[in-house]
Amino acid sequence: MLTSLQNPKVKEAVWLRERRARDKAGKFLIEGYRELTRALQGDFHCERLFICPEFFLGTNEPALIESFK
Repeated sequence: MLTSLQNPKVKEAVWLRERRARDKAGKFLIEGYRELTRALQGDFHCERLFICPEFFLGTNEPALIESFK
């Protein structure tokens, strides 16, 4: 569980919000159930997955998260 905005993993995610950072790192961010499903179907490699159960809208999210393991 991450609780600090000073955590290096969180800092990287914030940094990747900028296009220049994404281009430099060769990485990108995906947000949302539909986009994560598409990434999974497209066989994309997921380096890191941040989740916040308080924002889940339905009951399908846990199964999707499990698919990334």
